[in-house]
Amino acid sequence: MKDVINESAAKHSKDTYLGSDLRRRDEFCTVLFAGYETTANTLGFTMHELVFNPRHQELIYDEIQALLKDEKKSSFTEIEFKDLNKLKEVIKVIREAQRKWPAIPGGTSRVCDRDVIFPLTSNRLKTLITPIMDTQEIVGGFLVPKGTPLFFPFFSIHRDPATWPEPAVFNPDRKWNENSLTFFFSFFFLSL
Repeated sequence: MKDVINESAAKHSKDTYLGSDLRRRDEFCTVLFAGYETTANTLGFTMHELVFNPRHQELIYDEIQALLKDEKKSSFTEIEFKDLNKLKEVIKVIREAQRKWPAIPGGTSRVCDRDVIFPLTSNRLKTLITPIMDTQEIVGGFLVPKGTPLFFPFFSIHRDPATWPEPAVFNPDRKWNENSLTFFFSFFFLSL
């Protein structure tokens, strides 16, 4: 990582931000917090939920044991990347932990780089958007003009009872419709 940061900084004058030690520090912090903290948070909250949900803990244990037996492996350290898709219960538990406890709970902000039609997926969404955005209602949603700042509060989105029945309940058996527009605007694994 150090080489990439130094190469990038070397292309710019030390008198500018892009060539400064301040930028190097900023890049280091981005890598540290975006890579390490998000993973640690996800794993920590997943373990927290498993402690309070022993049924899912058992399902995961049984699933891993079955994989080890089927693949003739003697230890979980022998599980390979290609085996991960076979661990359906593990995926469900991690996904639900990410929904309930997003790795970046505060959210993220973006600025529209072009005019966008933001689909109206519910009347509740309309009441949330209208007062805070200078938008124009059009067929199928709202026109969000280029340059409009947007904020996506992950924790609130993941706990919206209009989308997630009993949002405070850890339920890995929750039905997910990944092809729906509601899902697209209601769940963020890490960031946009």
